[in-house]
Amino acid sequence: VGQRLLVKSDVIQEFLPRGVSAYGDGLENGQLLQIPLVDANPSLVFTYFANVTKGCTWSNVTLFLRHDGLPIVNVFNASYPNFTWVYQPIDYEENFLSDGLQKRLTIYHRQLSSVVFGIVFFLEDAARIQQQGLTKSCTTLFWGRVETLAVNISSVSVGERVEETATSVKLVRKSFVQPLSAKWVLDQSKEDGNITANVESILDLESGNIPTFLSWTILSPTDVGGTLQVDIKFNKDVRNSSVFGYLAFGTPENPDRIHFVANSSDVTPKATVIVPYPLAGVWYLSLYANCTEWNETDCQRNISVKVQISLSPCKEGACGPHGRCVQYFSAGLIYSACVCSSGFAGWSCSDDTNALSTTILLTSVLLLTLSNLFFIPAIILAFRRGFYSQCLLYFATMFFSSFYHACDQPEFSFCLMPYTVLQFGDFYSALTSVWLTAFIVANPSVSEEISSAICIGGAVGIAMAVHYNPTSLASFAIPIVCGLGLIAICWTRQSCQMHKCYPGKSYCLKAVLPCLLFSIVGLVCFAFLETEDNYFYVHSIWHISIALAIVFVIPPEGKKIDITKPPSNDHEPLSL
Repeated sequence: VGQRLLVKSDVIQEFLPRGVSAYGDGLENGQLLQIPLVDANPSLVFTYFANVTKGCTWSNVTLFLRHDGLPIVNVFNASYPNFTWVYQPIDYEENFLSDGLQKRLTIYHRQLSSVVFGIVFFLEDAARIQQQGLTKSCTTLFWGRVETLAVNISSVSVGERVEETATSVKLVRKSFVQPLSAKWVLDQSKEDGNITANVESILDLESGNIPTFLSWTILSPTDVGGTLQVDIKFNKDVRNSSVFGYLAFGTPENPDRIHFVANSSDVTPKATVIVPYPLAGVWYLSLYANCTEWNETDCQRNISVKVQISLSPCKEGACGPHGRCVQYFSAGLIYSACVCSSGFAGWSCSDDTNALSTTILLTSVLLLTLSNLFFIPAIILAFRRGFYSQCLLYFATMFFSSFYHACDQPEFSFCLMPYTVLQFGDFYSALTSVWLTAFIVANPSVSEEISSAICIGGAVGIAMAVHYNPTSLASFAIPIVCGLGLIAICWTRQSCQMHKCYPGKSYCLKAVLPCLLFSIVGLVCFAFLETEDNYFYVHSIWHISIALAIVFVIPPEGKKIDITKPPSNDHEPLSL
């Protein structure tokens, strides 16, 4: 007859509203959760919901939970590197809408489990690049509360821990200063049976059916965000032999354990197992030495094996040639994830299913950089017509934009200067070029001192805006609106003083109209048509459109027209 235990309902964890990000390739964009478990309760109730900013459409939100380890998220089913063992990637999966309606999930207590980790994210329907300020800013918020379940429990069963046998060796942890970095080695002062132990983790195994157990502990939360790697290889030249390994969690006889083998006859007599985001707890490695020949006289009875068990960010601290390993801090823990490029995906950016070819990557880089050469006509025309300040700015725009995009590419990257310097130079020179072009088109009839003040004031304002937020709509809109306003004021004043339309009809048809057409095409491409897939091509069209728009609108001469004198009958102001 089991004991009856009354469990009182109580809130043990509450997640205040927090923003939810779109899914990337793993945990890098997710919102992590950490739920402590109460030993006296076999189950908990997780109440949660998500909502969006008013006026925005509902998004599809996903919640993953996993006992004692970070959820291994692989929404797009990307392949894993060779020798990877994905052990219990998730325990609970919930898909729901951000409609504000509460949902409930019962989390059952697992034996020896002390915490549940979770991740919340939503899936985007499109990969369109949204410019800040042009579209409504939508935010998805997640809220949750975890409380004990008030139930009568007829019996509470407690799992039995596995007793370590005489052939079991517990490894000693050796930590490093870098987060998510550790290794486990044998204790030099301990010798069990036929095992010779030392700090290099070299074992002398006896051929036969008697296993050797090694055990070590993955700590929470310091280790769960890394990658566990187990390597076994022969320490000396041996022949006709093999070493079998069984990696298991919780108990050596776990039915979900993985088997791997190292054969002395292989070109590389080594076996490896990689475990992403290992569960916190005790791990076991069972080793068997075996002879591969029928004639036992051709076999070696004692086999020396080196065992390397380590923890590192990502896969050995790297993500291959097509990604970079980044460490994040969230929910009180540090974890690592690979940020892939050029269409590669997966745990270590090894999945090339959607990878871009070298030809496409090289073409995209050339388009983004060489499209800036369309500023050369504007540079030459501004120089020949005496607009030397504008000529210098057009050249700076071409220079910084070319090298900024060359530095921004993941595969064929060339950074002439630090990335932040190139980015600032690109945005600042481009917007200042718009402002000073508008100034010469407006042709204000003011003194040189006032003209200089207007130009410098605009340049200072643009510098502050670009430094504050170079990608915001305001940084682009304010110089353009101010430039158009200056043109409208000056042209209206010219028209009133001259009692005729200013500028002339010829200039409007041959300069203003083509400039507007190219500018509209460029702005539409930049603001509404750019996506992750077509960015290289559409953004290049933006470069070409703006460069050609400037060519058409540059006034025919650099000398200021004196509007106090009546125009001659044979000269139309600002005519081409």
